[in-house]
Amino acid sequence: MDALANILDSLRVASSVVSRAVLSEPWSVHTSGAAKPIFHVVAQGRCFVQRDGDAAATALERGDTVLFPQGSGHVLSTDLARHPVPIRSIATERPGVPFLRFGGRGAETSLLCGSFRFERDAAGTLAPLLPAMVVVRGDAELADWFAHTLSLLDRELSEGEPGSAAVGARLMDVLFAQVMKKSMATVGDADGWFAAIRDPHVGRAIGLIHQRPGEEWSAESLAAEVGLSRTRFYERFTELVGEPPARYLARFRVTAAADLLQTRDLTTAALAEAVGYASEDAFVRVFKRYVGKTPSEFKKARASLI
Repeated sequence: MDALANILDSLRVASSVVSRAVLSEPWSVHTSGAAKPIFHVVAQGRCFVQRDGDAAATALERGDTVLFPQGSGHVLSTDLARHPVPIRSIATERPGVPFLRFGGRGAETSLLCGSFRFERDAAGTLAPLLPAMVVVRGDAELADWFAHTLSLLDRELSEGEPGSAAVGARLMDVLFAQVMKKSMATVGDADGWFAAIRDPHVGRAIGLIHQRPGEEWSAESLAAEVGLSRTRFYERFTELVGEPPARYLARFRVTAAADLLQTRDLTTAALAEAVGYASEDAFVRVFKRYVGKTPSEFKKARASLI
């Protein structure tokens, strides 16, 4: 299994549809943001995207996808000088998954808007490592694949027959897996965690951490596994990921522990051992540092939400 497969499998990336939109030039809409990661796929046409607080906009073409891992607010537009309309103020045309039509009488842009989550990041420790905005450039082949998949998805969502929601969810997962795969192959060197996964050495090390978080990893042992000197590995990992290997390891062990707390009835000592800590006290301190609660407090808080 390659590094990307290890990482996606360990996080269980899942996605869902937020809305479909057909927008006719000229148009400009603003999304205030969300508490979870969101994305837009340009199925047809073109537009600009500008994250709130950014000085410049980015052009998007058919087949491109923009991800907002932090759920950042942003403007989508064909006219950057036009005052954006809050997207929540636009009426939808059908129940269920919102379908929006808006704009003038010009060329149409078709968007699929969705959200995604890491099911195994219940503690929310990995999301802060992701960049605020990632643009995934498509190509003609990917755009055609998107268009076909979106057509199937639209049919399932509009028919509303028994099982349609489940089929639609699976189509979204396949679509988003393709987006993630493409993002790993196309992001630039300055794109942090995504570029780190693409790096042949750092990406493999991250994959090993995700696959076997309970192992006694160190910078030395990871460097040996991926074929780099300790110094070079430490520098490259820290440069791309934004934190040293030991801190990332501790972060992901907390993620793994939070997942176990939701699926298994373990004592704190057994939980600590399962994610690589010989000392229960040390594990509790690390868990609380990243989550703000002890494992017991976290488990009780999650149970109260069910």
